Amino acid sequence: MGARKSHASGWTLPCVSAAVLLLAASVAPAAAQDVAAAPPDVLVQWPDTIYTNGRIITFDDTAVNDNPGTIAEALAVRDGTIIAIGSANEIAALKGEETEVIDLQGMTMMPAFVHSHNHIQGPAEQKAYDLFNLPELTPGYYLNTGVEWTSKEILAKVKAAVDQLRAKYDVAEEEWIGIQLFEDPDKGFPTIATASNLMGTWVDADAEIRQDDVDAIVPDRMFELTVAATVQERPDDAKRDVWYKLSAGEGGAPVWEEVMEFKWEPWVYDQPVEKREVIETND
Repeated sequence: MGARKSHASGWTLPCVSAAVLLLAASVAPAAAQDVAAAPPDVLVQWPDTIYTNGRIITFDDTAVNDNPGTIAEALAVRDGTIIAIGSANEIAALKGEETEVIDLQGMTMMPAFVHSHNHIQGPAEQKAYDLFNLPELTPGYYLNTGVEWTSKEILAKVKAAVDQLRAKYDVAEEEWIGIQLFEDPDKGFPTIATASNLMGTWVDADAEIRQDDVDAIVPDRMFELTVAATVQERPDDAKRDVWYKLSAGEGGAPVWEEVMEFKWEPWVYDQPVEKREVIETND
């Protein structure tokens, strides 16, 4: 005995021989008519929820391209699984008595991002370089240094570093000034993520170091204060607390030159400073 799907009702009937069907009809014709008209609920997989009247992007084209895949009007869900996608009329036909219908009111619906830590700015930057023939070299002055106990001290350290540099070198308008901070377990920042949380918060007002703090230190030049990502990768053997000048050499190749040492005296605190929460990253 096999199975046959009824396209009109959406439920499944067993395939039986004609003789058995005739026997069933002669014995209990009324019962047969009832089954054909309305199958028992236990046999029907009604959707728990229907989302309709929206722009549903499926991303079902898994190739690496800019095709968003199928775009539908509605979808049906049962037990946390999408069981059907299609037009509003097609999905409405699946509705059961207890199905919840959610009107998207024209909004866009798409799959969630399972891995939310993606550096999507990288491909976007590379696309801009290719489209507009931008130089990937960003000439200027760059410094690697460690964090300090508090954001107030870090800002004071950053300002001192910039002041020492600009007292000795005339930074051109087209040149960058870049300072990259590194974690320091002995200063209460055990991981990169912990240090990054100084500036990278969900709400800008929650950040300990904000854009206006950075602008106050360097209001007239391109300036970057960062922890992890940076506009210009440093050489692997770059020293801490040394200013480097980056320029373009033959064929546009990067040329790194040590120009001066940065001197800083850490603050002394009367009371121990509370250590930061350890924030881990799998990157």
